[in-house]
Amino acid sequence: MDANFAPNNAPPGPAPMSNWPTEREESSHAFPEPCFSLAEDRIRGYLDSLCTASDLLDTVAGCAVNCARHSDHPIPAILDHLAATAGLSQSELRSKGDAGRETRRDLIQREMEQARRKLREAGIQADPAPVPAAVGDDDSDEPQGVGPLSCDIRLADLTRPPGLVGKIVDWIEDSAEYPSRELALGAALGWVATLAGRGFETPSRARTNLYMVSLAPSGFGKDYGGSCIMSLAHQVGLDRFIGPDRFMSASGLRNSLVDQPSLLSIQDEFGGIIRQIDGPKAGAHDQMIRVDMLKLFSRAKDFYAGAAYAASAAVKLFNPNLSIYGMSTPDDFWSALSSARTADGFLPRFLLFNVEGAKPERVRPAQSSGKAPACLVEASRAIYQAVYGSGNLAGAFNGTFPQDARVVALSADAEAVLGCLEAKIRVAEDRADNRQIPILNRTREHALKLALTIAVGLNPAEPEIDADAMQWGADLAWLSTCALAEEIDRHVADNDRQRDFKRLVEIVRKAGANGLTRSILIRRLGATMDKRRREELIEEAQDTKRIETRFHQPKVGRPSARFFAC
Repeated sequence: MDANFAPNNAPPGPAPMSNWPTEREESSHAFPEPCFSLAEDRIRGYLDSLCTASDLLDTVAGCAVNCARHSDHPIPAILDHLAATAGLSQSELRSKGDAGRETRRDLIQREMEQARRKLREAGIQADPAPVPAAVGDDDSDEPQGVGPLSCDIRLADLTRPPGLVGKIVDWIEDSAEYPSRELALGAALGWVATLAGRGFETPSRARTNLYMVSLAPSGFGKDYGGSCIMSLAHQVGLDRFIGPDRFMSASGLRNSLVDQPSLLSIQDEFGGIIRQIDGPKAGAHDQMIRVDMLKLFSRAKDFYAGAAYAASAAVKLFNPNLSIYGMSTPDDFWSALSSARTADGFLPRFLLFNVEGAKPERVRPAQSSGKAPACLVEASRAIYQAVYGSGNLAGAFNGTFPQDARVVALSADAEAVLGCLEAKIRVAEDRADNRQIPILNRTREHALKLALTIAVGLNPAEPEIDADAMQWGADLAWLSTCALAEEIDRHVADNDRQRDFKRLVEIVRKAGANGLTRSILIRRLGATMDKRRREELIEEAQDTKRIETRFHQPKVGRPSARFFAC
């Protein structure tokens, strides 16, 4: 299969499977359970976007496992039905899997059987998932049964992970004039994940390549954590693991990974970089950077085949372990994106660290930012030696050669924690719409990558993902999922009018319990919106119950009519 493709209902190759339905009506009749309708919509959503063959197969696999849990149809019949919906041929399903010993069909069916077995062991029947109840008024044009994903954990609660990651966060906080553990977390994770890259993987072959973005208002010192990591890398003697802070072409990105296949790119003003690779003025070379980033994220476990040009053949890039730590203000970042970046899987590949609240107060640093503690230097070198060994040939690898990774097992308790996360994801998927599904698809993978990073930072010689590491990874992955879904709903727009509408609603929401008067709203909207559009959008926001007007009695002064978020 091509990397980017548009599947059709009559693929070349072997004859289609005999039990594939040819009409939607026949499909719905044969598989009436709600889980199949959700799965079909999810697959069609991927077909409408720029998806890779690997992403489509992963989506079919995830849908098949979910349908196996919620129905009692034979496992082969479920897989055949969903493969038909995706337009996948029998030969594509029978291609070799990641391990090279089983076909993709065998791997997917084994996952489906394991899912059913876990239900039976828990004494639960594989019953159809309930249909979500509709919410809101009957005339509402909002998706029915869909609400924001909920998380009762704050980012600040997750900034003290065990092992090397937590120690680096401590050092960045102690050496900062404006300390923020939330902003330090992404930088610390990126460094440890990059050192561990190519050396370790989970049983499901998740590696430690992470895409992360930290969003905070101006003046928070977003770039400080990245500068500390650069100092640490230089002090350890491994600054070659720090890549360019901007790639000007897809070939530049690939060449960097050929020379140094495990790479951390620390990118400030990340909103501007997104505009470079995805904005309306982005050229073909810039757009290919985004396409390569999409594909590289899923290819750390094997290889990226690359692109062929008239003057040069494609060069395989083995086990590319690209990690990105981007920093931006919320307004600059979200204004650079459209909803297409959710549908094609670009945004869901990122972990979002949303830093809110008051600006940190200035303090006298307790440590020097120019010199990292010796324990951090030694711990970083220990991870490097666990991956590359020691001696004259230590680290003598580039991206044209594959590198075997050590499988890091999950303890029994960690498996239980992961199972709880999977159950939470299944419940959310039953209520999710097409905007949230691509984000939920990545939650489990993010959790495993994070837990693996923590485990290697704890004990690079003999790492194991224990319950604590898995719980921390699950919590951070779920927090990121919820934050990403909420922020996309608030900010991401496909045209200027929709962007103005969301901006108006967000200004009212941020006003909080005191609301704001019409005059203040007009001032905060500024001169970028003319009077006619502003009044139309206010009326629309009230009609759709995004905002409302009511009288408010302040502690001082007269009551006044104000806008409040609903």
